[in-house]
Amino acid sequence: MQQLDYRKKNLQNELHDAKIKEEEISKQIEEYKRLTEEHRVELHRLDDELKEKNREIERFEEELETLRDNQLKLEQESRQLKHEYNHLQQQLEKSEEEIEQLQEQSNDFNDQKAHLEKKQVHLEQERQQIEKKKQDFTQQMQQLEQQSKELKIQLEESKKEIYQTKNSIEQFRDELNQFLQNKDTLERRRIELEHQLNENELARDRLQEEKIKIENALRRIQQLIDMKKNRKNELDQHKQQLRQEENQIKENILQIKQEVNTIEETIKSFQNILQTIREEINKLAQEIAQQEQLLQQLIQQKQKIETEIQLKIQERAKLEQEKQTIIQKIQLKNEELKKAEELLEKLQENVKTLENELQKLEDELRRLTAERDQCAAQLEKEKEKLQELEQELINEIAQLHIAERAVKEQRKQQCIAEQTLRKSQFEEAVARKQEFLTQLQVNQARIRLVAAQVKLSLAIAELTAATITNPSAVPRALAKVANCKSVVVELTIVLRQCTEALKIRKQAHLDAQTRTAESQKQLQQVEETLKVKEEKLITQKGKVTE
Repeated sequence: MQQLDYRKKNLQNELHDAKIKEEEISKQIEEYKRLTEEHRVELHRLDDELKEKNREIERFEEELETLRDNQLKLEQESRQLKHEYNHLQQQLEKSEEEIEQLQEQSNDFNDQKAHLEKKQVHLEQERQQIEKKKQDFTQQMQQLEQQSKELKIQLEESKKEIYQTKNSIEQFRDELNQFLQNKDTLERRRIELEHQLNENELARDRLQEEKIKIENALRRIQQLIDMKKNRKNELDQHKQQLRQEENQIKENILQIKQEVNTIEETIKSFQNILQTIREEINKLAQEIAQQEQLLQQLIQQKQKIETEIQLKIQERAKLEQEKQTIIQKIQLKNEELKKAEELLEKLQENVKTLENELQKLEDELRRLTAERDQCAAQLEKEKEKLQELEQELINEIAQLHIAERAVKEQRKQQCIAEQTLRKSQFEEAVARKQEFLTQLQVNQARIRLVAAQVKLSLAIAELTAATITNPSAVPRALAKVANCKSVVVELTIVLRQCTEALKIRKQAHLDAQTRTAESQKQLQQVEETLKVKEEKLITQKGKVTE
């Protein structure tokens, strides 16, 4: 009996403890509900904060990407600047070499210029000498002309004495006049050639041909003279003297012509040389001017390149400073790494000591765990009962949460169904209104068509009446009939379009009606399922409260 009383007391105590635990569990459930609501609010707040943080993270990632892109761009720009710096150095070296070459060329050009100036002075002196010779030659020609005039006078006087040889002498005189005329023409041409040396190479060839002809004529004259000498052996000594003088004059003329030709050729050659020298001087002057311009451009480019090089050197100095700072940072990091390695070694030693202590503690822990297992075996039996109750309560709470979620989802579906129903009803009303408006348009089009047909019939009646009574009014009536017909055609087209639009509006109205009916059915189904789920939720809440 004492054992039963003791067990009864124990059971009463256990029952009291169970009631206390049940009250505590109900309080905990209420607390859990309150905490769940707080957690939900907190979760919403945390979700918002998480979204904001995600946005900030995305923004930071974008900024990081932009910074990385900028870093890559800066690296590419630094490489490009180095490449440009090397390219500019090469260009500077090339430009310096070109400047040296141009300076050498300018020195050569200056030497050539001085040499050409000396040559020009020498040629000017030669030209002056040639002009002097030319003047002497003109004086000799004048003297010869005077002598020829005197000889003509003597020949005229001798004509009287040598009447028998008059015909031959007249022939000779004619030939001599031709020769003089040819000589005058040659003199004129020579003067023209002096003025037009660079333009008449073909004329020179013609003159050479004429000169050859003249020489041939002179030869023929000489032959005639020789023939006449053979014929006129019977003339007097005076005639022979005249012939000798004439021969001498001819020889002198030939010599003078030869000298003139040689002088003309030398003049032409000197003039050609002078022209070529002038052209070369002009070309050299142009080349010198071009080279000077190039030299100025190269000097400007050199200055630009020097400024760019200075800028690049400054940038390079900045980069070197940055490099030095980075190297210093790397050295500091290396020192910190060495210190960290030393600390790591110390920590490894401490870890070894701690592992030894841990081994000791594990041995102690095994002993204590053995004791704990013995105590835990006694507590497990009591905990199993409590766990069974807690598991039942957790399952019921989970089912309650599932039911609440289902009800919420069903309410959301109800709201969606109501929205779709309102939307379909609105679309149906719009379609009905559009159908009504199109029906009105069709009716108006029919009325207008009937009125137009009436007007057409009246116009036809007027036309028939005009043809019978007043033929002058027939054109006006025909125009009216044509106008009415065009109006009838237009109104029939409008009526056809309106009827087609009415068919489309009716079909749209029917589609809207079917959509509203379907949405009403869907809403009824959702409401029925919502009622069922709410009933389940109420029953589940009752179980949980029990």
